[in-house]
Amino acid sequence: MARRAASLRRRPVTELFDGLAKTTPAGRVGHAAYVAQAIHSLATNGFVTGVVLDCTGGANLPTDR
Repeated sequence: MARRAASLRRRPVTELFDGLAKTTPAGRVGHAAYVAQAIHSLATNGFVTGVVLDCTGGANLPTDR
């Protein structure tokens, strides 16, 4: 178990993000600027009173379709 954890830590971060990107419909990993834009949009919109905003690139969408 410890050996596997050590090997995961040695993997380059870009390799981990590339693997994660392949699992999202967007096909890429988002940046902090994307989340900031979404928050800004909600904060400046006077009509929105409450919402849960998932900034996941579609990773939480059902895949059985």
